[in-house]
Parts: sequence; C-alpha cells; structure tokens
Amino acid sequence: MADPTSISDRGDPSYSLEKLGNAMKRFVAWLPALPVLVGIILGFGVCCMMGRVAAASFNFSHFERFFGPIQPQTNFYATASELVSHVRRKIPKDKTLVLIGGASYFRGTGQNPDEVWSRELQNLLGDKYRVVNFAIDQAGMTDFAGAAFQVLAREYPHMIYVANMAPQGNGNDGVDGGETYRYVFWDAYYKHMLYGDLVWQADVTSRQRAQLKTQSGLELHLGKFIDSFTYACDLWSYVGYRYFMTVWNDSFSGEPFRNRRSIIEGGDPNMLNHQRETRLDKEYTATMEERNKGYIQNGTYLDKDGHVLPVTDSWNNTSKQISHLFPADLHKQCLIVILHSNHYFMKSLTPIDWKRYEVMFKASEEACKKAGYPVIQVGHDFSADDYVDAGHFMASGGRKIAHQVADKIKEMGK
Repeated sequence: MADPTSISDRGDPSYSLEKLGNAMKRFVAWLPALPVLVGIILGFGVCCMMGRVAAASFNFSHFERFFGPIQPQTNFYATASELVSHVRRKIPKDKTLVLIGGASYFRGTGQNPDEVWSRELQNLLGDKYRVVNFAIDQAGMTDFAGAAFQVLAREYPHMIYVANMAPQGNGNDGVDGGETYRYVFWDAYYKHMLYGDLVWQADVTSRQRAQLKTQSGLELHLGKFIDSFTYACDLWSYVGYRYFMTVWNDSFSGEPFRNRRSIIEGGDPNMLNHQRETRLDKEYTATMEERNKGYIQNGTYLDKDGHVLPVTDSWNNTSKQISHLFPADLHKQCLIVILHSNHYFMKSLTPIDWKRYEVMFKASEEACKKAGYPVIQVGHDFSADDYVDAGHFMASGGRKIAHQVADKIKEMGK
C-alpha cells in the first residue's frame, strides 16, 4: 500500500521531527523497563560519588587570586567544598594559615598578578606562614572567603582571616553574606561544615526562615539542600574547570567550551594610564567627591559648641551587627582592616568635614574592638599615587598595606 503522506509533506522539517519522535517512542517502548531503571539509578549514584571525589580533590592551578574567568560573574561557581579543598591540599597544618577575604581592594584590583599585595605579605611573614588570597569582587567580610574561614579555622591550629571593612560596617551583609556569594555559605551549611554558638545559630536560623519565604531564597536553599546529598555542583564546576564548560557566557563566545583552568590571568602594562585617566574624568571625580562628602555625615554630629561627636547609638548598633558576623570564638582570629579612600577625591572637604571623617574612622575602629575583633586602619597616610582610582590600590599602595598587615599579624602572636 502506498504511503499516504505526500512528497511535499515529507520535505517539511516538522514531518522529519515527528518521524524522529515516533522512532524514539518505539525505541523507549522496546527497552526493558527494569534494567533501564536500574541503569538510571546506578548512573545517578556514580555521579554523586564522583561529585564527592571531585570536591575532595579540587584545587586551582597556577592560583594567585580570583579573577573574571573563575568568578560567578562569568558563571563559574566554586563551591565551599572546593575552596576548602584547595587550602587543605596546598597548606600544611603546621603552618599559620593567613586567609585573605573581602572585596576587590584586597583582591588586588589595580595590581598585576606578579605584584599583588598578598605576595608581598607572604614575603614579609616568612616561611612560618602561608598566605591564600580568596578576596573577590564586591564581597563583604562573610562572603565567599568568610565561609571558608569558618570551616578552616576548626582545622588549622593557627589561622588568621584578614578582610577589609568599610568604616561603618559592611552595609547589609549578614552572617551569610550578600546576594552574589550567599550560595557559598549555604553550600557549607547544608553540608554540615559550619557550626557556632547559640547567638550565631539563632541568626542563621532567622535568615534561613526569612529567605525561604522568597522565591529566590527557596530556590537557593532547596538547591543547596539537595546538593548536600548529590554534590552535583561540585562535579559540574570540577568538570568546567579542568575539562570543558557547559554554560554559555558572552565573555567566552569565541571558545564557549574552553575549560577555565587553561585561562591564565595576564598583566596590564597600563596601570599608570588608568590612574591618569581616572583623575582626568571630571564626571567620575565629581561623583566621588559628592559621595565622600555625603558618606562622612553618617554616624557623627555637631554639638552646640561645634564639636564633632560620634552618634553613640549608631556605633553601638554597628558593633552589634559585626559581632554577629562570625561565631564569637572566631573573632580573635579575624583581623579587620578599615581602608581609607584616596584623598585626591576629597578636595572639596572642609575642615569640619575632615574632623567628621577622623571621628568616623576612630568610632568604627572602637566598634570593632568592642565586638572582640583585632583591627587596624590602613591608608590614612598614603599618597594619591598609591591609588589607581578613588579606592583601589596601585602596587605601591599594596606594598604599604602588606607591611602594616604583616606587623599586626606578628603582633597578634599567631
């Protein structure tokens, strides 16, 4: 009997797809159900085991610091397990581990990989210490490296976590960090890698309940809960780092499947040009001047005699906020560095403005001490040439930071 489908219909792409679909259905129907089901279960189990192995054996190659291709901004999400694994595999337990966290200021934006400040810090501290720079763009104290710190501090007898902080705390950052890097904390939490005192636990529980009421929060927590059994994210990032990527990113449109391990951070020979261009950018300069002038109004006031005083309630609140960021028994191991901005972009400040600026930084330092953290201020005596822009440091500024941080670490006796 002739095929009733016309010749013209057979050339239609939808006909070809329908024919392929029917063939697949016949193939699936032909498969014996029990062996297929067993195969799926076994395959899933093998992938879960591979994820655990990948998490335990992960380490970054040629690692100096985080940069674009191995950051979430380009769809690469290193897990808490992988961050911790990198340190475990690289740093002996008899060394004093110095883990650097915080934002791009401590990542070393403005410094090339071979001149980044963490290298200088390692040279100054000597062989007794091992410095690892996990600072990353736009991170707060508890973000990203902060979660790794809480895990590793329970394993390394001697450890110091060094992170930068804004003069009035880290904004809305809490125990689990900000939105971009929050996944790392909850990855560690659901894998039972974190624990702390009752105050810390209460804060964690409160945030967990609040986030579960939102769609994005529910997705995050459910995903990390499931992943604590499957380790799928660990396997995915391991494969993406060592072998091939499976997620499209515009930054790598020419080589979408290229593994991230093969990408080496290059140097930028134009740092001085960037510095000069920033100073010549009138719009940027005006924005920074206005921002700095408005920023120093916070937390201070003028009394009836014209004296600048700190707003006591505000700073007590700041101290309480930062005291909840980490379990209380880890506070002494966390060195907070309060960074001063580039004075080049503060030319419009009046004498009263400068007084408020000084009071604000002093009050911030006292708030950290009250919460039980070691703390230092850095940058108040730096020159404009030590900065590449309003806040990031050139190599010369990085070296100065390294010297002051090294002195403080040695003073801490670790």
